[in-house]
Amino acid sequence: MPTSKPKTKIVSNNELEVNKPDTGVADGKLLFSCGFSSNEKSCNMKDRGKPWQVKRGGGNKYKQVELSYKDTAEFYFKKLIAPPASSLACLDFRFKKFSSDGSSNQLTVLAWPYRGKPGKVSISQESPDRDTWVRAQVTYRNIENYFLVMIKSSGPKEKRAD
Repeated sequence: MPTSKPKTKIVSNNELEVNKPDTGVADGKLLFSCGFSSNEKSCNMKDRGKPWQVKRGGGNKYKQVELSYKDTAEFYFKKLIAPPASSLACLDFRFKKFSSDGSSNQLTVLAWPYRGKPGKVSISQESPDRDTWVRAQVTYRNIENYFLVMIKSSGPKEKRAD
């Protein structure tokens, strides 16, 4: 019986922002924003593992990767973000994470300080279908140095039979 490699689609969209929590962007300080446009200096990114593709849909640009058995993919923004005075930062973004075979996969977002240990948050929530964006708001504490933002994921851990 043939075995197939199940695929998982993981997507981040153009609303990636880092700001001070509970202040809102209007009266607080926006620390970082990326619209996934190639001419934005703050959006200078580096991929590792399977490359993410910049896509366009619904008036938005976003990065997408489709992962198979044991694939890994990550990207990070090269721009170091200044630490907020409060040492708290909120990463606010929307994502799609959908598995064609119903398996669960992690999406991990990291705040990685310069010469420090990263703060990691794993997101296990799946999109209800391949077209629905889900909002994530992740708060990082004790940020005392410049840091970068990284998003990473891995494909299914097991092969599934058809």
